[in-house]
Amino acid sequence: MHHHNALEPSATTAVRDGARLTVHETAQGVNATRLSLSEALGVPLADVRVLSPFLGGGFGAKGPVWPHTMFTAAIARELKRPVKLVLSRAQAYTSNGHRPESHQCFRIGAMRDGTLTAIDHVTTSQVSRTEDLLFNTSEPTRMLYACPDVHVAQRAVKLHLPAPSNMRSPEVVASHGLETALDELSYELGMDPIELRLRNHTSVNPDNGAAFGSKHLRECYRRGADGFGWSERDPRPRSMRDGDTLIGLGMASAAHTAGGRPGAGARVVLSASGRALVQVATHDIGTGTYTVMSQVAADSLGLDLDDVDFELGDTDYPFAFLSAASATAPGVSAAVNRACTTARRSVIDIAVADTQSPLHGVPAGQITVEGGILYDTDRPRRRDTLRAVVTRSSVPAFRGMAHRAGEALLSRILDQLSTGYARTPR
Repeated sequence: MHHHNALEPSATTAVRDGARLTVHETAQGVNATRLSLSEALGVPLADVRVLSPFLGGGFGAKGPVWPHTMFTAAIARELKRPVKLVLSRAQAYTSNGHRPESHQCFRIGAMRDGTLTAIDHVTTSQVSRTEDLLFNTSEPTRMLYACPDVHVAQRAVKLHLPAPSNMRSPEVVASHGLETALDELSYELGMDPIELRLRNHTSVNPDNGAAFGSKHLRECYRRGADGFGWSERDPRPRSMRDGDTLIGLGMASAAHTAGGRPGAGARVVLSASGRALVQVATHDIGTGTYTVMSQVAADSLGLDLDDVDFELGDTDYPFAFLSAASATAPGVSAAVNRACTTARRSVIDIAVADTQSPLHGVPAGQITVEGGILYDTDRPRRRDTLRAVVTRSSVPAFRGMAHRAGEALLSRILDQLSTGYARTPR
């Protein structure tokens, strides 16, 4: 088994203020937490607010909504006093899920030239007595190499142990088994491990036949081999030494599911000071979301990075999904780009319609915004500033709002949010 052990333990602070319940939570999904609290405690969704402005490590452990969060909020609601709970390090082993113990069984068939003909991969994983969700899927086996016949199966063994859950790099278990088996195959064939993988390289996803949008494994193999002195490797086991120390030199490939989830929203407010405030109910789990989204907003608005303030981790902000499966950067940045593009176009429209603006009457499509400056692309000296446009306008602030997913949609996908990486067994 693998356990998370983030530097920041799971913690909950619940405050009841009249009908309003505010929960400060170490969460990778403030919206999922909000909905779960609303349903469990019978509190209207509008009266629940969840905040998580920064997370000191989650790795999947803080994606699901755990019982200790519910208990803390329920006690605060009953006592009408703030209640705080911080899990101890020992409690993190029983209350945050874990990567389950598993057994990987591979059978691989290949031609003498190394061309794969068949892969049979059976995973047997531990689950609890009360839940049978399976994690650590076999996607790498289905995706990494060209092979005409692939069979994968996942089996569960119910034990009297805590339920497994999400954990960072869920495909690492399957990848380790697959790559170990390929190494054994290369040894049996007397073939270089890199050459074996190159021989079975594929430009399409064998799982669905779709072409990969980009794939640079061939280049990675070459650069890795050059950087690590692969040509000097002795393939015989226990043959390389540094004095009395055995030296191993190996390589492996891996695959990880990633991609943005649709439905995220973003709010942008442009002030008379020339600054932009951008808000999304997403998360920074140590991966730099604050920086990435500020950069996207600055680029989309035509502002300097220092003139953008980005806020997150609050259910009062526009909706975003759970931050997991490498989905935040592509999913939320698209929403931020849409909202900021809408705001920039609004400013341009106001400027060209304003008789006091030097850009009055210029076609909107001819206006460029850079560093907070609006200028006529054909006549760059004809310019105005974003700050001046906003200041002259009778509207105190301009808002651009991208699509915000409805609460009904969130309710339907709550189970998926709570289980994160779980997949239907195949």
